[in-house]
Amino acid sequence: LHRPQTARVLEIVRSGSIGEIRAVQAGFSFVLTYPNDPRIDPALGGGSLWDLGGYPVSLARRLAGSDPDVVQAQVGRGPTGVDLSAAGQLRYPNGIFVQLYTSFAAPPREHVEILGSEGSLIVDPAFVPNLDGRPASLTLSRGETVERIEIPVTDPYLAEVENLAAAVLDGASLELPLAESRGNVATLVALYERAGSPTSGTPAIAT
Repeated sequence: LHRPQTARVLEIVRSGSIGEIRAVQAGFSFVLTYPNDPRIDPALGGGSLWDLGGYPVSLARRLAGSDPDVVQAQVGRGPTGVDLSAAGQLRYPNGIFVQLYTSFAAPPREHVEILGSEGSLIVDPAFVPNLDGRPASLTLSRGETVERIEIPVTDPYLAEVENLAAAVLDGASLELPLAESRGNVATLVALYERAGSPTSGTPAIAT
């Protein structure tokens, strides 16, 4: 949420360029090869949803402007019992539907597509900053018109620290308020609950 790319996404969506948001599809995955990685340790809160799910969940909440009112989920567990892959669906009170997928066992992918009533916006790569100098980009489609929008490369970690420092020293507003963080965590918890507890081994779908 501290990336200029994300700010540009929100600006385009709020301008009405793609009409009313109907759905969001988001995926974040990579192949985890280190056997002792804390991401798969249940004692340390391991799991692909905990590690990767916060990215699409936070973007979806920012786009929808609220918490979801319907949550569905399924997970695929690994040998340690945590989810190596997870799929979820969220519905928001304003009618926006979100499909998300996270995985430690799929090729690297970080993709978001926002579907509106008049067009679509693709963000790819969507989450990890391009600190190697490659420009980030968006693809805006409206009918037969396709526009590629390049975003200057910046360090979002630095922007995060600067935002916190400004809040502490100068009373500036936080880009990510505590209430929003709590809402994102509540959504992740709800996804896990709908999929069954991390140790139950009984996937479920519920609303």
